[in-house]
Amino acid sequence: MKVKIKLRLFTITDDLELELEEGKTVSSLLEKLVLVYGKALKKLVGDGDEGCKIMIAVNRKLVNSSQNLKEGDELYLSLPIGGG
Repeated sequence: MKVKIKLRLFTITDDLELELEEGKTVSSLLEKLVLVYGKALKKLVGDGDEGCKIMIAVNRKLVNSSQNLKEGDELYLSLPIGGG
């Protein structure tokens, strides 16, 4: 299945499309992206103990990393924004 991804994370700004196996989750997609982008993305994604430090939206709805993905999903990964 193919999913579209928009990365907006400091110096990582890419639009890409990835092929994934059916039934994969956001977490498995993040693991695949860490292999491509390395330490910079790993710090933002965190690990199982710390939790994810980025906002994840699938088809414009905020989700957590356990969300299942399906053909044609559009993901948006960005840093949380705060204001005052």
